[in-house]
Amino acid sequence: MKLPTRRRLNPRRVAVPLAIAIASGIASPVLSAHPEPAADAARNAAPPITSKWSWNLETAYLPHTIENPLFGLFGITPRDNARNPNDYQLATLITDAVYDIGEPSGWRFLRGYWQSSFGVIYSAILKGPETHFVGVLSGMRYNFVAEGSRWAPYAQMRFGAGVVDSSGHKSGQKQDFTFTYLMDLGLRYTLKPGVAGSAGAGAQHRSDFYQTDKNTGFDTLGFTIRTEMRF
Repeated sequence: MKLPTRRRLNPRRVAVPLAIAIASGIASPVLSAHPEPAADAARNAAPPITSKWSWNLETAYLPHTIENPLFGLFGITPRDNARNPNDYQLATLITDAVYDIGEPSGWRFLRGYWQSSFGVIYSAILKGPETHFVGVLSGMRYNFVAEGSRWAPYAQMRFGAGVVDSSGHKSGQKQDFTFTYLMDLGLRYTLKPGVAGSAGAGAQHRSDFYQTDKNTGFDTLGFTIRTEMRF
């Protein structure tokens, strides 16, 4: 009686599934130890900015002497609102710390938020009886923020005090200790989270606020440029 012949096992049919099984077993722990590129990128992404503090560096060039704009708004007589005959010109440098008050809110184009600031100011008097002024200042700024826009118009008002090398000139500063205020309107642009720049028109006032017999102040008009960095 003839026994049935056994079918030979093809080595290729065994080797290929075995190789796949071994490769899968090796690759599985390796892949689990290394997440997908998208997950990796999300993990390494910078955290959102939560700080409400920023540091500003601002320069201003104010070559035009003008009548006092605030006096004009409040209807002060032209005699007290006269343009200083010395034709002052200023180059001003300001550095200050700024704090965001609240979150953007409000109705339509009025949507925005307030900022408060405190810093130091130096003015080189390019033209006028004095040569320089140095002091401190503080104030408020309102940013008009439209949702999803990098652009934000702003309005700002700051008050300060400091010392000037008074000359005693007829239309100059009569004492060293004087006051100042700055008003500016402009446009702010966010370059990236935590970094912004702005530019606008500004006016700067200086006087002794009637501490002497005649308050011979002056007002200058020009432009400002500012860089903002989050802490």
